[in-house]
Amino acid sequence: MMLAFLMDIQVQPGKEANAVSVLLGIQKIARSSIGCPDFIWLQHTNDHTRLTLFERWDSKARLDAHIKQTIPARDQFLPTLCAGPASEPVVPVGDRTPR
Repeated sequence: MMLAFLMDIQVQPGKEANAVSVLLGIQKIARSSIGCPDFIWLQHTNDHTRLTLFERWDSKARLDAHIKQTIPARDQFLPTLCAGPASEPVVPVGDRTPR
């Protein structure tokens, strides 16, 4: 089963361009990685300081490798955040096990 996540971040006003530049670099790395069919940053149209990531990985090992590979880039944008990123796993509705 694919691992899928949504991550929400909010950057400080005036720091959006810097954050987006770094995030697009991370996105480029992820999209060229084996095992990552989806990785896209979305900027909210009603609040340009809010960004949401949708990503899917075919294994935890490949996700962990991506995280390790992008530590320097993440360290560049973390100071632009208002608060720490909030990430949560998600699954397609059709893959959800009934409770």
